[in-house]
Amino acid sequence: MNEYAKQYVARLRNGRGETVTGGELMELQQAAPLLWSESRNWLQSTCHEINRCKKSDTLDFELGGQEEVRVLRKLPATRRLHVRFRTMSERIEHTCGAAKGEYMCDIGEDRRPVLTDVYHTMISTSALRKTLLEILYASQCPTVRTASRPHYV
Repeated sequence: MNEYAKQYVARLRNGRGETVTGGELMELQQAAPLLWSESRNWLQSTCHEINRCKKSDTLDFELGGQEEVRVLRKLPATRRLHVRFRTMSERIEHTCGAAKGEYMCDIGEDRRPVLTDVYHTMISTSALRKTLLEILYASQCPTVRTASRPHYV
């Protein structure tokens, strides 16, 4: 067997050194959209709750179809969080200013769906959701500012 074939086979193995089975692949194909749906719904309800508690439209939540979400923070400065679910690769990607990241859906050792970052570190869906809103909260973009004094035309 040539070296490329060996590397290819090695990539088909999961973290426990076992070959990924058809059953695991089916579980993953069913679990990934569910993880995305739960995360999308949580982001939407949390944005509405933040607006209700703050008594202002601080966060605008926008659906971009079933696989995309945009959250616009209006105050104190305009920032945008863009989150997308890639169905074919079963990944959740996000961008917010210079911050970018992606998380892959996988089946954990306990046979439950999990998310992993590019370093294969597991992250819970609740931690990911909070992380996304924290990125939006902390984002800095010096080119976008709100007016600090009135402008006269």
